[in-house]
Amino acid sequence: MTEQEILDALCAEVPAEIQRRNPLAVQRAARRGSCVQSTRVGIEALRYFGVEAKPLVTLLMTGNAAWVEWMSQEDPPLPMPDPVWAVGTDPEQQGERGYPAHLVIAYDGGLLDLDAGFYTRPERHIHIPPTVFLPLTEPSPNGVIAVTGLKDDGVLFYREWKSEIDFRQIGAWRDSRKWAGPVIRAMKERLA
Repeated sequence: MTEQEILDALCAEVPAEIQRRNPLAVQRAARRGSCVQSTRVGIEALRYFGVEAKPLVTLLMTGNAAWVEWMSQEDPPLPMPDPVWAVGTDPEQQGERGYPAHLVIAYDGGLLDLDAGFYTRPERHIHIPPTVFLPLTEPSPNGVIAVTGLKDDGVLFYREWKSEIDFRQIGAWRDSRKWAGPVIRAMKERLA
């Protein structure tokens, strides 16, 4: 089996396991920490299949096409006018509402976000798939390490971040390791 087949199986099984463990996971408020959970489970499963991976703390930002156009102005007017819309992590919220950054998996020159779909906002024309694979690049002058265009000309990008909060101390990291077993079994069935 190839590394890509392993990654594809992981992308199918981790969101399904989070949904099985937490039926309310489709509601954004019930999903706080799901990037931490999915990253931990993903790393454990990849390790089982011999794929080296590590957690990567990022800031994520995504915006619709109107936001992309608005940001391209030399001096964009504030506040953002409708239909301009963007959403992302906020490091100013250190500890107030869950983890203030976004945890993803770094592997062999790539970034794997098993919880990217959390930020989708179809009502605002921001369409993000449930999981995202992107190549990692050298940081740009503003720290961007991965970027991709989205359906309807939106954008999704990640910046590496040094959070003051250690994700390994969050309950979602400690408690989710045990979820790896069911994911690994499901992946083995899928890959057989």
